[in-house]
Amino acid sequence: MDYRCIVSDDMDIGGVLRIASRLFVHRLVPIATVLLLVAVAESIWFYGQSAWIPGVPGEDLWATLLDAIVPLVLSGLMFLSLMVIIAKTIDNSYTDWFAVWGVVWARLPAYIGTSLMLTVFIFGLSLLLIVPAIIFGVFWLFCLHAVALRKRDFLAALSYSKEIVSGRWWLMLGYIVLTMISAAVIIWLGAALSFIPTLLLSMFAFMQPLLGLIYVFAIYLLMSFIAVVWTVLFLNLDIRKGPAAKIGETRAILE
Repeated sequence: MDYRCIVSDDMDIGGVLRIASRLFVHRLVPIATVLLLVAVAESIWFYGQSAWIPGVPGEDLWATLLDAIVPLVLSGLMFLSLMVIIAKTIDNSYTDWFAVWGVVWARLPAYIGTSLMLTVFIFGLSLLLIVPAIIFGVFWLFCLHAVALRKRDFLAALSYSKEIVSGRWWLMLGYIVLTMISAAVIIWLGAALSFIPTLLLSMFAFMQPLLGLIYVFAIYLLMSFIAVVWTVLFLNLDIRKGPAAKIGETRAILE
C-alpha cells in the first residue's frame, strides 16, 4: 500500500485521519504486539511491587525513583515503537520487528532525557505564568517526534519542533484541544466500562491480573491511534513545509 501522499500532498486534518486509519489497520499486528508487551510489563511491575520487602533503609526513596523511571521507560518504548513502525511503513522500509527494535533502543536514552528536560521546562514556565507554558508547550509539540524520527535531542529537538509549528501555532493548539477531548472520551469510556472487569473479578478473583491486563491493553489500543495520527501529521508538516523540506529531493521519512 502506497502512503507517499504524505510526502507529495498538503493534507488537511481529514486527510491525516484517513491515512492514519489505513496505517493503523495495516500495522495493527505489530502495534498491538508493542502495546501488549508494554501492558504485560506494567502489570508485572504493578503486581510485583507487593513483593517489595518493607522496613529496608532507603526503600521509600528507591521505590519512588522506580515508580517514576519504570513508567517513563515503558512509555518511551511504546511511543518510540509506534512512531518508528509508522515511519518505516510510509517509507516502504518496514521489514520486521527486530529492525524497529534496533532503532527504538538506539534512541531511547535521548527520548527519556528529552522528555525529562521538556517536563522541567514546562513545569518551570508554569510556575511563572501559565500563558508562557502554553505558548512554548505548543511550539515544542513535536520535539519527541524529532528525537524519534530526526535524530535530534534536547535543545535541538525543541528548536526543530518550533520551526515546524511556527506559522501554524493556532492550528496546532486546535488539534491539541481536539486530542485532549478525544483522550478524555476514551478515558471516560474506560471508566464507564470498568464495571465489567470488576463484575468478572467478583466472580473469578483468580483472574485479577489477566483482567487488569486486558483492560489496560484496550485503553492503550485506543490511545495508540491518536499517536499514529500525530506521527502522520508531523511527517506531512515536516517533509512538506518544515526543516526536512530543506533537504531537497531526498525527503527522508526516517533519518
